[in-house]
Amino acid sequence: MSKTVSMRVSNNVARLLETLSSVTPTYVVGGTMRALFTGEPVKDLDLVVEDFDKAVEALRESGFHVSDEAKSFRVVKVFVDGDVVDVAGFRTETYDMVSRKPVVAPAKSIDEDVSRRDFTMNAIYGKVVNVHGDNVELEVVDKFGGLRDIEGRVVRAVGDPRLRFMEDPLRMLRALRFAVKLGYSIDPDTYNAIKELHGELKRISKERIRDELVKMLLADPARAVMLIYDSGVWHEVMPFLGAMAEIRHDHRGHHHGETVLEHTVETLENLKKLYKLNELNTLAVLLHDIGKPYTRSEADGKVMFLGHEDVSAEMAKKWLRTMRFPNKTIDLITKAISMHMKVHELAKTMSRRAIARFLVEADEDRNAIELALEIAEADVGKRYDELREVIDEMLSIPKLITGYDLLNYPAENRGKMLKFVREIQLAQRITDREKLLKMLKGLSLPAQKEEKQKQKIRA
Repeated sequence: MSKTVSMRVSNNVARLLETLSSVTPTYVVGGTMRALFTGEPVKDLDLVVEDFDKAVEALRESGFHVSDEAKSFRVVKVFVDGDVVDVAGFRTETYDMVSRKPVVAPAKSIDEDVSRRDFTMNAIYGKVVNVHGDNVELEVVDKFGGLRDIEGRVVRAVGDPRLRFMEDPLRMLRALRFAVKLGYSIDPDTYNAIKELHGELKRISKERIRDELVKMLLADPARAVMLIYDSGVWHEVMPFLGAMAEIRHDHRGHHHGETVLEHTVETLENLKKLYKLNELNTLAVLLHDIGKPYTRSEADGKVMFLGHEDVSAEMAKKWLRTMRFPNKTIDLITKAISMHMKVHELAKTMSRRAIARFLVEADEDRNAIELALEIAEADVGKRYDELREVIDEMLSIPKLITGYDLLNYPAENRGKMLKFVREIQLAQRITDREKLLKMLKGLSLPAQKEEKQKQKIRA
């Protein structure tokens, strides 16, 4: 007995499906079918047709905008409602096991076509049997046990997992991503193949790896990092995890003898509880302590990581560059990492002068300051709301002095004096420009005061 399922689509997509299915058997495949059974939102619509040439001709005759950009791979892109629908003919793919670019040839049937898919849940297909209004009825066919694996919450490769991963090593990261995103386990044979073949990821571009990592980190960063480490994939994608797993904290403060890696996983869990995840805060928390293994020291039985924030920032910069992240992202994350330890100190003392100095040294960069706050808060698992209120209040105070007010100072000191005056203004809540100008007449830089005192002592 065949299984049927209904899918709601827009009127234009319904017209597209009706046009195709009227001239050739048409099938919904891939992530679209998976989403109908996993509960994921349906995003991209992927279609496969039996008679590719007839389908393309019918689409054009019906007035659809069709792109031939990938037609040599037996795929055309159809633009509908601002989205892109892929329409492909039956295909087989042959890999050389060196690159991940296949040689594409026509397949004899839809079953042969789906046999090349990566995972069983993505090899389910649905034949379009009826289109009525915005409702599409699909006859579901599951040749590889995808429905069974969805019910059992398992990610399983189609056929031999080693062959699937050798064909395209990026599939190993996709397996981890699906497990993280859907909360599934990974079939033992599939997982063992990842452990065995993760070195093949060297064949994949950094950009493709980066995109997969970001997707799984935004789904569940703590589980993503644990899977990346346990599977061995970290060797190719996050080489800093190895040293982090070998170094332990002591039992002071918010630490409990955990490794740096365990602490990072806990911090990522805290971040997900405290904030909505985004690329910036997730990457910043992931990388905020990667320098600890290289700054560890002991004194009087206490384990310390002095200056680890600066080493972490430098290491983060190198890794983010390697993974081809935009420079703006790299600069913001590394700046926040270098500041996060100062946030802890400020939250303890709540010294208004120290907070003012911190803001001025950070160039009053709201984005970097907020990111540093989120790192520190995830670090300890609680928000620093009192500190954030003071910071927000200070940053709302308008700047009253510019470089033109400091022309009587030596040129080499004007920048420093401008920052010093701003620090005093923020600390004392000064909003009167005339008052600040009068105060400015009697000010000298801290270093100048020290030099004058030394001169008096010498005299």
